[in-house]
Formats: sequence, structure tokens, C-alpha cells
Amino acid sequence: MVIKTNKTYIGNLTESQDEDCFQFSLKEKRKVRIVFSHAKQNSDYTFWNVSLLGESDGALTEIQSTGLTAKQYSDYVRLPAGNYYIRIVSNSWSDIDYSIRVITQQEKTKTEDEDNDDYGSATKIALGTRITGNIQSDSDVDFYKFILKKRTNVKVTFTHNPADSNYTFWQITLYSEESGDGLANNDGDSVVYIQGNSRKNITSTWKLLPAGTYYIKVEDNSYNNDDYKLKIS
Repeated sequence: MVIKTNKTYIGNLTESQDEDCFQFSLKEKRKVRIVFSHAKQNSDYTFWNVSLLGESDGALTEIQSTGLTAKQYSDYVRLPAGNYYIRIVSNSWSDIDYSIRVITQQEKTKTEDEDNDDYGSATKIALGTRITGNIQSDSDVDFYKFILKKRTNVKVTFTHNPADSNYTFWQITLYSEESGDGLANNDGDSVVYIQGNSRKNITSTWKLLPAGTYYIKVEDNSYNNDDYKLKIS
């Protein structure tokens, strides 16, 4: 069934082997999340597995909805223009109605280009530009690429909304085109770890890096879907 974004649809798995599929299209890059709702049930069984799929990738984000969870939001994902699919299957079957809604948001700031999970697909970032990204799943990795035209000091500023947690949510590593290992910053750290309760802006500096191509790798340590901002100067 073809659906429109930002509109609610009602569905039902009529039997345990039933499967519902919905298709929607994006004409340009959007920030996307799914809302899945149903009447509250007195059971903590997982009744529905909801997956957001692309044309060829595996699940981009998922929801496992129990009877007790009457309304649930998926993690945010940033998706390029294209066709996407929502697949709903039963786990412990229930025949009550559910509702599904795809929320899309156009962003005014520069954002990462998914899929940027490797060096070859790294999002290009110009010096002095701030870019917004997020770790979309516990297997997601974000790569960014920038070029130095001459030997210079490099400062990387990572901005996030502080959380009431001392878990390390993000770790950042800087690589050159030639290096297999992370480059140590002025503090001697080749990996920068950022906790949820760290200050809002975390800055690391690398002294006099030679001209060339460089990559920044952002990955999760303890998974957090919140947005972050990255600036290289």
C-alpha cells in the first residue's frame, strides 16, 4: 500500500502469518521517524515488529511494540530521496488495530549524508562549516572527509545536548589518508570519548597537520540517537 508522509493509517494483522507493507517516497533528503500506536493491552508480549527498509539495505530503524506500549516512536534516521518501505509482522500475534504514521522533517542546517558508513562514502565537510548528524542505530558509523591545502592546526568541536548520564555515548577518531591508526591530538589521545554529561562543546586540537585528505570517524560507545554537531576549523 502506498502511503503519504505525515498522515496516519490504520492497519491490522488478521492472522499470525499476516504481513503488512507500506511504501512511501521522499523527493529530497528528510529527517524521518515512525510512530506506531495501538490500544493498550494487559500484556508485555511483543505483538508487532515494525521495520523501516530501503530499496536494498537492511532495516534502517525498527520498533518492537509490546501490548503495554500503546504509542512508540522509532529512532530518527536521515534519508536521501528515494522509495522506502515499512514492514509489519507479528511476534506474539494480536488482531487488534494499529496505526502507523511516517513523520518527516526538512532541515535548514547542513546535515550528514547517509549512508556515510565508510571512507568511500564519507560526507564532505568544508573547514569552518558546522554539520549535524546522529548515530542512527547501534551499528551505525559516521565518516566525514575534509582537505587541508597547507600545513595547519586543526580544531574539531563536537557539540551535543548534555544528558544526565556518565555513559560514553560517542567516540571520535581522526585519520589521515595514509594512516591506519588514529592521529593523536595535542593531549596525546588518538580517540576522544564523549560522555552524556560532558560539557556541551568538546574541542580537540591537532597541531600542524600536513596538507592532505583527512577523515573523522564518529561512532557510538553506549548507543544514543540524539543529534550532534561537528565543526572543523
